[in-house]
Amino acid sequence: MKKTKYLTSYKYSPYAKINKKRIKKAKFIYRFTKKLILNNKKKEDIKNICDLGCANGEFIFYLAKHFKTKFIGVDNDKGFIRNAEKLLSKYDNVQLLKKNLFNLKGKFDVITCLGTATTFPFINELMHKIISLLSPQGVAIIDGIFN
Repeated sequence: MKKTKYLTSYKYSPYAKINKKRIKKAKFIYRFTKKLILNNKKKEDIKNICDLGCANGEFIFYLAKHFKTKFIGVDNDKGFIRNAEKLLSKYDNVQLLKKNLFNLKGKFDVITCLGTATTFPFINELMHKIISLLSPQGVAIIDGIFN
C-alpha cells in the first residue's frame, strides 16, 4: 500500500490561491461537514482532527473557528502546503504535513477527506488507510465522486 502514488493538480486547481470570498462565506460542504462531525461526536471528545488532502487549508481555517482542538492537515503538494501555512500561520494548534498520506501514522478522532478521493486510482486502499488512522469511536467523513 505504501507504494501507491497519487497526483495533485496544484497548477490547475482553484485552490492554488487563497480566495478571500471563499474564506468569508464558507462553502456548503464545510458547513455540512461540521454539522456531521457534531452529530457524531461531542466537541469535548474531539482531541484532534486530520484533514487528508487539505489543499490550501481553507477547511481547517473554517473549522479552527469552531473547534478548540489540534488540527493536522496533510497534502502531497508543496504548493498547497505553502499556501496553507500562510493562511493558518496565526494558529498554533495546526500542523501541516507535506506527505503521502499512506505514510501517515497516528490515531485521529475525526478524519475528513473532502474532494480528494477521486485522485486515487483505487478507493479501497484509501478507505483501508483512513480506517487504520481512526481512533476507537472515531469518525471519518469522505466526500467526492466514487467510481
